[in-house]
Amino acid sequence: MPGCLFVVATPIGNLQDITYRAVETLKKCGVVVAEDTRETRRLLSHLNIHARLLSAHEHRELDAAGQVLSLLNQGMNAALVTDAGTPAISDPGARFVACMRENGVQIVPVPGPSSIVTALSVSGLFANRFYFGGFLPAKNNERLHFLQNIQSLPDTLVFLEAPHRLLASLEAIYSVLGDRPVFLAKELTKLHETLLFTRLSMVQEGLKEIPIRGEWVIVVEGAIHGHEERTETGKQSALRLIGHITKEAPLSMKDLSRVLAELTGLSRGWVYEQLLKGRGEIEDG
Repeated sequence: MPGCLFVVATPIGNLQDITYRAVETLKKCGVVVAEDTRETRRLLSHLNIHARLLSAHEHRELDAAGQVLSLLNQGMNAALVTDAGTPAISDPGARFVACMRENGVQIVPVPGPSSIVTALSVSGLFANRFYFGGFLPAKNNERLHFLQNIQSLPDTLVFLEAPHRLLASLEAIYSVLGDRPVFLAKELTKLHETLLFTRLSMVQEGLKEIPIRGEWVIVVEGAIHGHEERTETGKQSALRLIGHITKEAPLSMKDLSRVLAELTGLSRGWVYEQLLKGRGEIEDG
């Protein structure tokens, strides 16, 4: 009989968070497909498991899939893991799993830790519905446009961010979404776990005494309901955007009014009127 592929979640920090089922599954797999074999080797060594390791990082998922298909056809079981958490959730694995499914492989999930769900559970913000935006775009204009597109969502918003872009992303989120409650988490389940609940207007102050190192989860409250409230929120966002964009890339009044109108969905005339009041005199929010 052909072997099975087990998609196994691993700890996001504290090794004691691995499930009994995950350990037993890894023990019966002849090959473990890993994002980074060095990270996975440390975990397997801790568990006293000596399976063969195969790399399937972002750029070689399909190559690894071909090798694993051959082993599965010989009756060997395989496990797919990522460095931390659940495979394919803002990590490699989706293309690998899709290839397995296309080839008729039996795929079995072995659930476990996820930084997204872990952060939501202690944020105090509603998680009956949430929007996961992954990592925000690295370029500022693309980031602003992305945020503008989800500004009116009533769902709690969840993002991941690298340390070197954290402050810029938080500034962009505040510029577009306004002064909402925000929850930040890093190094979840680890020795230096850090949790911060504040408002977007105060988040930079709250981070002054906190080392920025490590990957962050950002949880932001959803949008306010009601047309009038949304319109007013949009106008406040436009004012913040005017200040944000003019600081980074000064444009002509005509070009800036066009860009901001496209980003906010407000009329170019209203935006142009705000610009006439003076770029440097517009208060933030």
